[in-house]
Amino acid sequence: MARQLDDPRELLIDATIALVAENGLAAFSLRTVSAAIGRSTGVVFHHFGGKDGLLAAAAEVALGRDTAFHTVMFEDFDGICSDASITADVVSHYVAARAASADPVIRFWWELTFHTDRWPGAGASRLRHHAMQVDFWQRVLVPLGARTDLAACITDLVSMESIFASVLHREPSYDLLMRETIRQVVGHRGRTPDSVAHRLSLSAPPAAPRISIGEGMAAQLVESAARQISLYGVGALNHRRLTAIAGASSSMIVYHFGNTERFAEQAIWAALLQKLPSTLDYEAAVVGERQDPAKWSTGLLRMLGIGNADAFYVGYARIVGQTCLLARNNPAFVPLVRHLRILEGAGIHHASRTEWPASFELTRAQAAAFAIWIKGFALSEAPVIGEAAARQRLTDVIDILTASL
Repeated sequence: MARQLDDPRELLIDATIALVAENGLAAFSLRTVSAAIGRSTGVVFHHFGGKDGLLAAAAEVALGRDTAFHTVMFEDFDGICSDASITADVVSHYVAARAASADPVIRFWWELTFHTDRWPGAGASRLRHHAMQVDFWQRVLVPLGARTDLAACITDLVSMESIFASVLHREPSYDLLMRETIRQVVGHRGRTPDSVAHRLSLSAPPAAPRISIGEGMAAQLVESAARQISLYGVGALNHRRLTAIAGASSSMIVYHFGNTERFAEQAIWAALLQKLPSTLDYEAAVVGERQDPAKWSTGLLRMLGIGNADAFYVGYARIVGQTCLLARNNPAFVPLVRHLRILEGAGIHHASRTEWPASFELTRAQAAAFAIWIKGFALSEAPVIGEAAARQRLTDVIDILTASL
């Protein structure tokens, strides 16, 4: 059916996708979307029943448009994944293409991924989008004769890698690191599987200074901001709200941190570290006892929020993704994103050598792949597939990463 260019429904859906992509899901409102098409908010209620109905319709259209994107890409990839080397190039090209694209639909899905709490229907829409991507990778991987669970693993991995790439894709060092990570998943590791990841990890910038609770007003400001980020996301970095909580004037932020970007960076670091499990703190050098596979998977399930536990990985992944979205609009945060990506897997690497089952020990590059994958998994299927299936998925991914060539 031909599109009616003056149809208010289509105009509202197009404007919704564009506004969410440009300004974020948190800033989306009926007033802004209706103003964008020159109408009153009543037109939204008339056609969609309200904000939720409009977002649901926009997600449906966005799913159709992104399915078309994948259809075109499948036509380019069809039949070429004959070995792991080619498959690694295909997945890398996919990540780069998504990152560099100006299509607002891609940014729309990033917003629904990392700001799921901003719209009740985001989770269900994300699951449909995830299923479409898994189907795409299953069809691409047919010539390779790959194991059936590889498509889901790749889908979760690229959902997180693509948001890093959207900020860092122009940097040659990032491209090398991204390709090294992808090779671990598809099995093309060569003779020196850890060389790029190891060299880049050695050249990582120094860790951001951590301000302790005992350092007065600066510590209060950071701790207050970190709590707000944990509760409401990176978008909660609002001067008025934060200074009111800390009991200080807004000028105190500049006094203690030099500029607002530096303060925001400190607050994001603090929010990321607030609930970091000791087993993942590679700087603490804590060494525990080796776990058996059942205890290992139970611990990770708790960090995924399965079994009424604290969903560490969900919160961590959302903050990382939201920081990447912030950096896309503000270059001052690009160094922070670069640092986060270089450090990906450092905690997993430490844990795999000290507490995980000995047979699950990972190289630095394999650990980076697992760390990125589990964040994507936490934001997609982990909350809904059930404990037994999630436990099996964890073991399957370890098998994929450590399989002999």
